[in-house]
Amino acid sequence: MSLLHFLLINLFFVIAYFVYLLLEKGESHFSFNRTYLIVAPLVCFTLPFIFDTITESPVWTTILPTIEVLQTNVILAGFSFFKWNDGLLYLGFIISISLIIRQLAFIFKRVSRSFYKTFEGVKVYLLSDTNDSFSFFHKIYLSPNALKNEELILLHEYAHCKGYHSLDVLYLSLLKGILWFNPIVYLWMKKAKENHEFIADNYVLQKNVSAKEYGNTLIYSAFNVHSPTLVNAFNSKSAIRKRLEKFNHKNQYNMKQLILVPVLAGMTFMSMSLNERQAPSNTVVQKMSEEVDVEASFPGGQDAMYAFFVKNINYPKSSVEAKSQGKVYVQFTVGKDGSLSKFNILRGLKDEALNKSALSLLQKMPTWIPAQKDGKNVESKLTIPINFQLN
Repeated sequence: MSLLHFLLINLFFVIAYFVYLLLEKGESHFSFNRTYLIVAPLVCFTLPFIFDTITESPVWTTILPTIEVLQTNVILAGFSFFKWNDGLLYLGFIISISLIIRQLAFIFKRVSRSFYKTFEGVKVYLLSDTNDSFSFFHKIYLSPNALKNEELILLHEYAHCKGYHSLDVLYLSLLKGILWFNPIVYLWMKKAKENHEFIADNYVLQKNVSAKEYGNTLIYSAFNVHSPTLVNAFNSKSAIRKRLEKFNHKNQYNMKQLILVPVLAGMTFMSMSLNERQAPSNTVVQKMSEEVDVEASFPGGQDAMYAFFVKNINYPKSSVEAKSQGKVYVQFTVGKDGSLSKFNILRGLKDEALNKSALSLLQKMPTWIPAQKDGKNVESKLTIPINFQLN
């Protein structure tokens, strides 16, 4: 994943979160909200990469490690080095996943508590050491303090089980582990769990339960509780006021949701535009002008080609001072005798010094070993991107 992809993913997350705040405000389309909260992260993660494939897959046939030209040296992709900033990302991910495992262990430890009953096909366990009731996948854990409001609480937790809300929570917990450094992902998790409560409350009220009675049960159960972060807890007190306000709202769609069309179009355009200016930096790509049996190759193989690039590449001083960087695509022809000709910049940069440096580098290459078709040497065209990147 390049720096561009990293920045786009995090930017899209910020945009998606504020769009959700707009959609959520004053509305109660809970089912739509849940879909949005699950699908939007997938869109944010995949959109920056989609157009790399669309742009390049119809054109290139052979993929090799790319050449990264730094202002002081050359780094070959495929020979990566561990960097301290990568270490921080990995460390944060490991810590986040460890916390998830700890939460799961805490929950499963409670499974050994006494079996109480079966409710609508879901097993209910009676807890003895806590005052909070919660559900996790297809099991409900009932606090002894909740027995006098047992029916209402069981209905609420059954809604979580029926809706497989635990899958959402685990999925978003993994997402939080990956993007642990982004504060939006924590707010995203909070919104998702809050929406789960709205869905469960709505399910209970549809069973002809008195809103006043149910509201009093929520308020009574909201004090002095503590629940694992991976579960759907009935006693969640962080959103009690909002939950009470949603009692008389209907789960419906409205025209406000059409804002997603221009937002998605804008994110797509941004991803396409940026990927076009700085195509993915993890490939050196060759295009053959026809189907061949043996592709043209640098004399001595890839190692020799990389050694040649390291020895001959130059990052222009003027480009360093101007802070210019990016990828230059240079096409050339390998003749039947291996001679090189018809050098052409297919896609260049605004900085002509970088374009000239990439072109000059390839023009210095020695004669190649030509491509072969049916045992005969044939002419072929190749395109190599040279990625100039400032330290």
